[in-house]
This record gives sequence, C-alpha cells and structure tokens, in this order.
Amino acid sequence: MERDDTTGPLYQVNLPLIAGLALLYLLVGKLSLLFASAQPNTSAVWPPTGIALSAVLLLGYRCWPAIFFGAFFVNATTAVSAATSLGIAVGNTLEALVGGYLVNRFAGGWKVFEAPRNIFKFTLLAALLGTALSASIGIGSLWLGGYVRVPDLGTAWFTWWTGDAAGALIFTPLFVLWGSSPRLHCNRAQLCELALLLAALVMVAGLVFGNVLPGDLRHRPLSFLCIPLLIWCALRFGPREAALASFVLFAIALAGTVDRFGPFAGEPLNTSFMVLLGFLGVMSLTAISVAAGVAQRRMADEARAGLAAIVDSSDDAIIGKTLDGKITSWNTAAQKMFGYTPAQAIGHHVSLIIPPHEVENEQFRVFDRLRRGQAVKLPDTVRLHKDGSLLEVSLAVSPIKDAAGTIIGASSIARDISQHKRLVEALRASEEKFHSMAETVPDILFTMGPDGEPDYTSRRFYDYTGLPKPAGQPISWLNAIHPDDTQRVRDRWQSCIDQGLPFEVEFRLRASDGAYRWFMARSRPIRGGNGRVTKWFGSCTDIEDQKRVQQQREELLRAEQIARAEAEESSRAKDEFLAMLGHELRNPLGAILSSMEILELSRDDGGRAARAKEIMARQLKHLVRLVDDLLDVARVTTGKIELAGQPLNLADSVRLCLNALGEQLSSYEVATALAPVWVIADPTRLEQVITNLMRNAIEYTPSGGKIRVSAGTENDRAIFRIEDNGVGIAADLMPRIFDLFVQDKRGLDRSNGGLGIGLTLAKRLVELHGGTVEAASPGRGRGSTFIVRLPRLAAAPQPPKPDAARNPSAVSRRILVVEDNSDARESLRTILELAGHQTYEAADGLDGVERALELRPDIALIDIGLPGLDGYAVARQIRSSLPGGRIFLIALTGYGQPHDRRMAQEAGFDAHIVKPVDFANLSDTIAKADRAHAGQAPDANPGARPA
Repeated sequence: MERDDTTGPLYQVNLPLIAGLALLYLLVGKLSLLFASAQPNTSAVWPPTGIALSAVLLLGYRCWPAIFFGAFFVNATTAVSAATSLGIAVGNTLEALVGGYLVNRFAGGWKVFEAPRNIFKFTLLAALLGTALSASIGIGSLWLGGYVRVPDLGTAWFTWWTGDAAGALIFTPLFVLWGSSPRLHCNRAQLCELALLLAALVMVAGLVFGNVLPGDLRHRPLSFLCIPLLIWCALRFGPREAALASFVLFAIALAGTVDRFGPFAGEPLNTSFMVLLGFLGVMSLTAISVAAGVAQRRMADEARAGLAAIVDSSDDAIIGKTLDGKITSWNTAAQKMFGYTPAQAIGHHVSLIIPPHEVENEQFRVFDRLRRGQAVKLPDTVRLHKDGSLLEVSLAVSPIKDAAGTIIGASSIARDISQHKRLVEALRASEEKFHSMAETVPDILFTMGPDGEPDYTSRRFYDYTGLPKPAGQPISWLNAIHPDDTQRVRDRWQSCIDQGLPFEVEFRLRASDGAYRWFMARSRPIRGGNGRVTKWFGSCTDIEDQKRVQQQREELLRAEQIARAEAEESSRAKDEFLAMLGHELRNPLGAILSSMEILELSRDDGGRAARAKEIMARQLKHLVRLVDDLLDVARVTTGKIELAGQPLNLADSVRLCLNALGEQLSSYEVATALAPVWVIADPTRLEQVITNLMRNAIEYTPSGGKIRVSAGTENDRAIFRIEDNGVGIAADLMPRIFDLFVQDKRGLDRSNGGLGIGLTLAKRLVELHGGTVEAASPGRGRGSTFIVRLPRLAAAPQPPKPDAARNPSAVSRRILVVEDNSDARESLRTILELAGHQTYEAADGLDGVERALELRPDIALIDIGLPGLDGYAVARQIRSSLPGGRIFLIALTGYGQPHDRRMAQEAGFDAHIVKPVDFANLSDTIAKADRAHAGQAPDANPGARPA
C-alpha cells in the first residue's frame, strides 16, 4: 500500500498497531542489549533505531507512543532507575521524530531510498545527526543516574552512537523499502538469479566470518570478498534487494564475530562490534546508493527510449535544430512528409524545406522569437517537398532549454493539413448544399453536436415560432415547446444522447400567434470511424392534423366502447334481475304451495293447519314487500307517488325501524347516536328509506360486524348516517351504486334476499323529500357509509293532545318477561302494560330464575336463546323449584319446527310462540293462561298460532 505524500500514514494508526510496535521494539531492544559489554544499557548493536525511524517514515509522527514506551520498558527492565529509563526513552523517541522530520523535509520522506542524493542526505541527517541526539541524551541520563563514570563517557557515547547509526543504515532501508512495496516485481528468471545471489552471499559470508578457513586466514581482512556480491545485487536488482542482501550479511557477520571469528574478532568484543557495524553500515549505504543510481539511470534510459519511440512513431514531422537553423534530428514522419532521409537532412539548414520566398520571413517570424524564449505557432503555412511541391502544414516551434534554463535549440512539429483542408472545403460545400435544400422543405431541419447542442436550425423554425434568429448559435428549442412537454422532451433527449440511440418524440410547439400545434421530432446519430457520435441530424414535422384525426378516432372508439360496456352492463343487470326475481318469487311461492298442500292433507290437524297458515302469512308478507318495492320503483320513476308529509322526529323514525329489525340486527354490534331533529316527511316512506339502507348494511356486513347509526343536525339540514365495517364498495361499482338492479357480488345462497332496488328506491324517495343521499367507501373490505340529508324544521312542532288510553284487558295479570334483547324486552313490556298487565323483566337466564322464584308471577314469557342459562334450563329450574306453584310458561323463540316445540314442552313450557311476536297470538295465549288458572285444561297444542 503506497502513499501520495511524505508525512501521511501508510496504515491506519490505532491502539493495536501502537501496542504491537511497542512490543516489537521491546523484544528487539532486549535482544540487542545481550551484545552490551562495556555497560548494560549501551550496546554497539541497536536495530531498534532502524525500527523506530522506519515507523515514523511509514506510519507518521503519531506512532511516537510506541517508540517511547518500548524504549522505556527496555531500560526499565535492566539495572537502571525509572528516571534514567525515562530520559533514555525521551532520547530514543526524539531521535526517531527528529530524524523522520529531517528526512521528510529534506530527503523525500519514505521515498528517500529511491535516489542516491536523498540516501546521502538520510545518512547525514538521520543516521549521523539524529543518532547523536539519542546518544547524548541517553549517556547523559546514565551519567546523571550514576551508571557511567566520567572517564568512560567518551567510550560509552561512541558505542551508543555507533549502534544507533548502524541500526539506521542497515535496518531503516530494509523496513521502509519492503514495508512500502512488499511484493516482488520480477519474473521467474530474475527470482532464480536473486536466490542464487543470496545463496552465494551466505556462502562467502560464512567463509569470511565462520570457522571454515584455516587458522591463519580466519582473522585476515577478507571482508572485501563480500563487496562484489553486494555490487552484483545493486546492479542487477533494486534498493529493496540490496537492503535485503545487506541484512543477510549483517546477520552472518554478527553471528561470526560473537563467536570470535572473522576479520573483526581480534579486538575486545565491544570494539569488534563497533568496527564491524561501521563496516556493515558503509557497505549497506554503498550498495543501496549504487542500486538507487542504477535504478534511476535505468528509468531515465527507458524514458528516453520511450520518448524516442514516441517521436519516431508520431504521424507528425518532429525536427530538432539549433538556434542558427541547423537540423539536429529528423524523425520517420519528417522523411515521409518532406522526402529527405535523416542522413540527407541532419546537418543541413532548415531552409532545406522552406520555400525560398519564405526564408527571410521565417527568420523574423520564428528564430528571433525563439531566441527570446517564445514558442511559435503557425496554424497555416507552407513547406517545400524534396520534389519541389508545396505542402500546407500547421507548425508549432518551441525552444529547448538545458538544466540551467539556457536556450540551446528548438523543436518543430509539422502536421500536413492539405488533406484536412480539402475535407474542410468539401464539408463546407456540402453544408451549403444541405442548407440550401433545408430552406426549401416544409419540415424543420436541424443538426446538433455530439453533446446535443444545436448548431443549425432551418429558417422554417423561426418563421413558424416568430423567434428572432440569433447571430451566433441557434436558439434553444425548449423556449418554444409547451411547458407541459418541456421536461419530458428534455429527459428523452438527454437519455438518447447518453446512450447514442435514435431520438423520436411528439410535443407541442408554439406558433408566432401563441397557438400550439403538435410536431413529431426525429433525430439520428452520425458516427465517426471510431464509432463515436460526431453529429445529430433530425427533422421536425407538423402532425397537428394527424393528431386531430387520431384523437377523433380515439374518441369515437372510446364512445363505442362505453356504449358497448353500458349495453353489456344493462343486459347483465337485466339478466341478474330476472334471475334474482325468479329466485325471490320461487322461494315464497314454494313455501305457500307447500303450506296449501299441508292444509289439504291435514284438514283435521289443527296444529299443522295453523302452522301452514302462519307460513303462508309470512311468505305472503315477503311477496307483498317485493311487489311493493317494484311498484314503488315504478311509481317513483313515473312520478305517480304522492307523499303525505307531516312533522316527524327523525330520531324516533330511526328507533322504530331499528326495533322492527331487531331480530336481523341481533348478530351485529350496533351503536346509535340519535339526537332529536324534526323534518317534514311521509312517515311510511321515511321508514322505508331507513329500513332499506339498514337492510343494505346488514346484507353486506358479516355476522359479528359493527354498524353505527346516527341522526342529528348538520348546518341547516337533518342528517341520517349508517356506517358499517363490512365488505365495502369497489371503486368501479361506486358510480352505479344507486342504479336500478345493481348489486355487489354475493354467494349463491343469497341468504339476505333482495332484488337490487332498495338503494334506488331510497334515493328516489329521499329526492322526493327534497333531500340527498350519498355513499362512500375506502374500498374493498373497508366498510361503507350512507348519508341522507333532508330539509330540517327550525323548531319542534307542538305535541298533539294525548288520545284516550287503550282499554286494558279485562283481566290484569302479573307477567315476567325474560329477554336479553333490550329493545325486544322493552317493546314487549310496553304492549303488555298497554293491555293492562303488571309486568316485570329479567335480562338473562339466572336473573329470570331468581325473579320468577321471588315474584311468582302468573305468566312468564321466556326467550330460548338467553346468555348463561338458556330458556329450556330456566323452565326446568322453575318447575323443579316450585312443584306446587302454578306459573304459565310461554317460550319465545325463532325456531318453530316440531322438534323445537317438543323440546319446549319437555322442558315444562305451557305454550310456544315463534318470533316475531304477533300480538293477537299473544293475547290468545294469555287467555289460555286465564283458562288454566280457572282450572280449565290448556289446548292440546300450546302456542299454536290462530289462522
């Protein structure tokens, strides 16, 4: 990984890296102190200096804590005090920081070993001066601590300085060069040569510094035998390999000297180390400097060879000459252009290729300006060919300066522009021809550059838009395009430019009178020899008439599709209505026919006959409602319905309808918010509207759903609202929701019945009352809302005088009503009280048993479907708890099958009444209770409804 500057870190400096560097410094430092002989903290072998200096050059100044703590612990773990260790650590840290700063400032930073000049600067600034700072501070700290005597200061200082300097010269190049570029950049042959070189170095160093040579040769100065191998490495490879070879030599030489072998083993050990490391430091400096110089020379030669190849392979004639005009170089292109070989041209005056009539002018135009250091450009001039013909060329002449800045010659670059000028002239003639043709066609023609900027627009554009034709580049078309089309055209055009694709788009273009007409613009890219777009050519055609015809055709097609869809929808609605009508009529007619058959076959069975009559009555009522709805729709549609308007409390009408639908609403969660609000309305028709809307909510809301009913005032209108969380209304159905025979999809069972006319009838009746009705739904599965608004009376009318009370029943009875539906319980209680009876009530089975045992009423009306205890269990508990008492028990239920009656009779009921409760039937049943109390036996079939 490499850097772009001399001070930035090579890697991310972080705590683990600091700790690792400190540990490395500590380990290498402790190993180096093993070679200390004169003083425990002073060693002539000190590689940590190279480690510290390399860290600063590669990682930056922020790595100083690692150097400081590493140096501190190296010395603190020897026989010196903490204060002395602190002083030595400060010296070692400053040595690395100061040396690194000087190298960064004056010697190229971490690239110091790429140039011999910088290597010698490194030696002076870092290896000699920087290490002297560390030696001075370190020895001073030892002296102050009493660990070095004054007579030994010189030897100790020189030993310290020698170890640090050698460590910097041997180890800093190794770590910096391999740390900044760790990969080998050589082929297999070079790799084999490097391995052979290192093997030879190991062998020779082993002979010189090992116990191999005869005794009389072991201590001879044979270290020079290693120098050729280092020079071989420097010449054949680079500074990295030279640093590696120097380190290998250092390791072998140090090991041999420690064992007292080699040329430097004759002196005391400390002296031997200093002399050895001085030799190794100089060898390392020499090898790396030679390698850097060779590498620089090799790069310079390669650069010159590359430059020569560029000049020789150029299509332009490149000519070197002196300031007197003598030709000094002549490339291949010059030979081709002017006909002279290099041998024929070099050494001659440049007037060889200048027409005679231009020679004198050339002296003033070119050579006088070159001597003043000015470059000369002649974009269009002539030169002379060997055969005497003239060449049109563009010429650029530049002065050549030496290292001192002195002008020593000039270089000329000539390019033959004869062919180019012919092409330009042909292009100009072609463009004139194109422009002449473009001005005569009715379409707008245009051309654009490769970047999409217009460079030509025919006059037809300016005539049509009334925009002035600018003197320079054509005006932007976006100024005349309709604002609604501008961004679309811009995006499409930019996309085609980016991808080089043909452009085609329709847009509206403003005419001079301000009107817009539709145009079709088409443009195709023109590509050069390299495949790149060099120009765009296009046309713009008026398509307003085609657009109008197309629009009319689309409108007719759309109208035809709408009419067809309406006809198909009408036909489908008619078919569905007929199917629904058949279904709705067949069900009650089938029940009536069956009941008539029962009457025919069961003439003597009073119970079955009564039941058959009851079924017939109910189904006839259903048929009457269907027929009434159909007749009402017909009357409303034809305007033959008449309203009997009177003041009404809308809230009362809503309550009345809710009570009438009590059984149908029993399986829903119904919430009401009814505020008094008075309107003028036909009570029957108003109830018909409310009932139809309520039945619609019931029909399309699953059992257990929520229905909210509210009535009140909104501004000056009376408002009635029904909200449910049912299946909702689809968006495509919403516009037709009040149309005749329109219904949403339902299952085949059609359990709720209906012909799809309820909403239509409700809407027409509301409108006859001067009101409005609207529907809303967020969508499928999200419920629906119907809102009715009617004219509101400003004040409530005076209440009418009360009518005389209804004649109470001849016999007043104490009656207990056990019913969980509060509305049904209240209405039943009201009817009984109006009939003169004394009534009590209970809301569930347990309460019903307790109230019956406590009150012991004459009659108990008990609903079968009670919470807690059902009606059967209530009857059984009452009978078992009052064996001697006599309470007439009447079952109220929606189940009227024979087995339901048998279950009621077995539970102890005296009578069985099917909901909805018919008052005449109830009165007859109470009369039976009177006969029972009078000692008369009840009928054999209790609870049978009279015909």
